[in-house]
Amino acid sequence: MNFDRLLMVIEIFLLVIVVVQGEYVRYYEKEVHRIHSTREKERADWREQKRKQTTAKATKPSTPPVIGEQGL
Repeated sequence: MNFDRLLMVIEIFLLVIVVVQGEYVRYYEKEVHRIHSTREKERADWREQKRKQTTAKATKPSTPPVIGEQGL
């Protein structure tokens, strides 16, 4: 009878350890997801800014080069 009670206590203890480990995994996975989301948003913002710069350069009228600057 004492042996059964001891096994039950050990099983409950191990169950608590597994649950705590699961909570740690869930917490850190959530943080990893948050970090990836932030990075993706930053990259998207950077790409949008780069696209705007490229279109602004393409639409800006270019002036013909001065003969002295051509290096001939």
